[in-house]
Amino acid sequence: MNLDKSSIERLKKRLYSREEEVQPERRRLREFSHDTTPNMWREDTPPPPRRHDSQKIMKYVLIGSLGFFVVSLLVSAFLITQNSPISPRKVTIEAQGPAAIGGGEPLTLQILVTNKNSAAIQDADLVVEFPQGTRSPDDLETDLPRIREPLGTIGAGEAVQKTARAVLFGEENSEQMIRMYIEYRVAGSSATFSSEEQTYPIVLTSAPVSVLVESVKEITSGQVVEFTVTAASNSETPLKDVLLAVEYPFGFTYESASPGPAFRNSVWELGDLKPEEKKRIVIRGKLSGENEEERIFRFSAGNRSARNETELGTAFMTALETVVIKKPFIGVELAINGTPGAQPTVGRGERVRGDITWFNNLPSRVYDAEITVSLKGDAIDKRTIAAPKGFYRSTDNTILWTQETEESLEELSEGDRGSLSFSFETLDLTEGTLRQPTVDLIVNIKGKRLTENDVPETIESSLSRTIKVASDLLLTSRAVYFAGSIDNSGPLPPEVGKKTTYTILWTVTNSSNPVRDVAVTASLPSYVRFTESMEPDSADVSYSDVGGRVTWNVGALAPGARKDVAFQVELEPSLSQVGSVVTLVGEQRVRGTDGFTGASVEDMKPSLTTKLSTDPDFVSGQDIVVE
Repeated sequence: MNLDKSSIERLKKRLYSREEEVQPERRRLREFSHDTTPNMWREDTPPPPRRHDSQKIMKYVLIGSLGFFVVSLLVSAFLITQNSPISPRKVTIEAQGPAAIGGGEPLTLQILVTNKNSAAIQDADLVVEFPQGTRSPDDLETDLPRIREPLGTIGAGEAVQKTARAVLFGEENSEQMIRMYIEYRVAGSSATFSSEEQTYPIVLTSAPVSVLVESVKEITSGQVVEFTVTAASNSETPLKDVLLAVEYPFGFTYESASPGPAFRNSVWELGDLKPEEKKRIVIRGKLSGENEEERIFRFSAGNRSARNETELGTAFMTALETVVIKKPFIGVELAINGTPGAQPTVGRGERVRGDITWFNNLPSRVYDAEITVSLKGDAIDKRTIAAPKGFYRSTDNTILWTQETEESLEELSEGDRGSLSFSFETLDLTEGTLRQPTVDLIVNIKGKRLTENDVPETIESSLSRTIKVASDLLLTSRAVYFAGSIDNSGPLPPEVGKKTTYTILWTVTNSSNPVRDVAVTASLPSYVRFTESMEPDSADVSYSDVGGRVTWNVGALAPGARKDVAFQVELEPSLSQVGSVVTLVGEQRVRGTDGFTGASVEDMKPSLTTKLSTDPDFVSGQDIVVE
């Protein structure tokens, strides 16, 4: 290291000199601010990235990953679909069956499953899903929401046929949908695939239960309204655990019913219904509301819900009944044959009585009241119309009551009421077939009142009723030996221990309306045998040993139609019957259902004996049993 020698020498001289005091020269220090001094040591590291930028980067990474995954799936599915020999669209289902069926009737579907792929499908199952309310044909109490039929392996181009059976229930004229599809596996995969769904539509042409509701169409507010509900089975098999549910509108107050309801004054247990069995319920209550308001009552019949015993599961039939509320100033009611408010049914040649009740609802008097009844319909025998205290005006078929014929109509005070009556007969069978088997009655009452300004004002009210005329189903029966198309044999008069045959002739005629489910029944005594000979051979005549019951199922009869049948019986009298006329056939009865009125119609004939009074070749004395 080089040093400046002259500087050192000067320093020494000054240091050791006695003459001169050495004062070293100080350097002034620089002042530093404490604020610039760090309080701790820091590492020399780069600053961390901002948090916002980190989240944004992660978000982009995640979105990119998801997009790549979705694209990969789509590409894979496309490649598999294009390269796989199995396509769900080539597994086809074809179903054959009826386009329509009655509710409660067994349904059979023939289902053909075809594999049109170039490779087999394995572990195939046919799945058939039925609409709600479907029951098993083997047990109607068992719900059948779906069936699964194993098909096994179906080879390429192979077809397999299966049969599906069920009993459908639902509302009349409703369209039901049956869904079918195939579940299967393919070789080398554990995944389950499904074919395209096939839908089979079917219409329920009839409900297993019909509901007929009879009531008035109009009523005065606050009056009692009565509904007669008839539930009938249309099913060929017994219906189990049937309920009737009623939905009442606003303003209706339930009063009574016969029989009484099972739940909430609105649900009735009809129980089990046999084929063609009927149950009848009468419901009464008061209906209130304003003038011209409509109230709709809903009556539904169906099976009981499995989840709630007080509710319907599936409604087989729903009937709506509309009642219009009238609030007249002058009230009027009409009772037919003693029954107010009903829509009655009468027979041919029957006497009909009408009773009119009127009352003043105003807080003031009504003057010069007039009551009229208009009668319309081809079924009226105009010669029989009678109206005590009234006048029948034949020019327009109107019965008229005024103050001239009934003094009480001159002035009606507040709260006054009264009654009048009339009657007539329907045309009997000798008048032929009726074109319009109804009688329409229109009752009108009117009068005058004084307004607050003493101005006369006409007020009136009216109501109408329709009487249905039922068809006359008539049975004619006779026993013959010589007449008829069946040959008879045996002694006449009949002898003890010997057999004599007779021919029984039945004739059924119908008058006005279509009648369905017509049948004639009778019983044979124990000593009379049914020979099974009949004419025509196609007649549906059957015999049961239990009770010796003979039944002729006639079927449907059109208005004015007639059907005949003849069958043979064999008599073998005993000693106890010697000297007497014996019975060949017991009491005979024909029954059917009027297709227009819905009422049951019938006729009865007494027993037929060996007294063959209608046989032209019969001789007196040939009817008494001899030894």
